[in-house]
Amino acid sequence: MPQLRTFDFQHLTSPDMAESHAYHALIKRFNTSFWFERQWYFAHRHFLFMMEYPAVMFYSTKPYRRNGYELYERMDNDICSNRESNLNLSREIVIWGQQAAVNCFIKFYRVTSLVFMDRYVEDNRLLLDDFKRIVPLIQLTQLVIECFELRHNQLVEILHHVPNVQTLILSTVPLLQKSDTSTEQDETA
Repeated sequence: MPQLRTFDFQHLTSPDMAESHAYHALIKRFNTSFWFERQWYFAHRHFLFMMEYPAVMFYSTKPYRRNGYELYERMDNDICSNRESNLNLSREIVIWGQQAAVNCFIKFYRVTSLVFMDRYVEDNRLLLDDFKRIVPLIQLTQLVIECFELRHNQLVEILHHVPNVQTLILSTVPLLQKSDTSTEQDETA
């Protein structure tokens, strides 16, 4: 393939544990001088697809990145060394659950669209801290929240940290009211 200029690859599978060793052997074939000389790098990750199903993804990382990136919760047994880290140039990030953001080591400096999907958010402060660590919230122009339990005060606090949002989409989000004690605390503050 001497004429190959662009190689953008992504493979998603749900291997059982017996296939795991064969899968890692296949990935090692991309660690050769052919790929390194062209600065084409690959990574893979073990994660919970849709926050439920074990999955493995093998994909190219540089220099041809997609405009979107899906961030999943890592599996507990993900000890692989070929993980992507550092910087990602995607414009949109989909975060599948707060734990995905907690365990993320990638910085998304160009993101303008954030999609957050989770069942519920227990501690809004930690969620915002995790978001701030990986995404510059000030530059977001689109925010999509699909969360089955999100309190009114949590939504207000999130919106307070994304002042440049032009598009806000709340999907399947029954907003739970603040408890009486939190309302009293807000009024006295």
